[in-house]
Amino acid sequence: MLNAFHSPQSVALIGATSEIGQSILKALPQDNLETCFIVARDPKRGAKSLAEILPSKTKLTKVSFHAEKTQSQHGIVDQLFADGDLDIAIIAIGVLGKNPDLDQAANALEVMKVNYVASAHLMLLIAERMKLQGHGQIEIISSFAQT
Repeated sequence: MLNAFHSPQSVALIGATSEIGQSILKALPQDNLETCFIVARDPKRGAKSLAEILPSKTKLTKVSFHAEKTQSQHGIVDQLFADGDLDIAIIAIGVLGKNPDLDQAANALEVMKVNYVASAHLMLLIAERMKLQGHGQIEIISSFAQT
């Protein structure tokens, strides 16, 4: 729960290797941050980056996550709320499309599954849980960046 100074005590960065997501996390008040969930395909890489940003007292909890596997998202959300409330969820997931391949419907569909469907589904699951706990914020980043 946000404390009296409106500082979060628990945050999840979903897409923990995202530079934009890390910048948002860095901009949050961190003096009372107790737990940060590092949710990514490669949570070790995300943890390495975040260890430089977050106070040393912050507990870093690594969660492996593959956005295209939407059936696993319920379990991911369960992990985020297992030990109590989640104050802020930053959703910064996405893949870059390759322009020539985007002409192919199959590749375009895969990009849409991650960049839209997975993000929206995850947002809805987290919002349901935050409603039950009576508070929380979701910050979501979307991108149409392509190579």
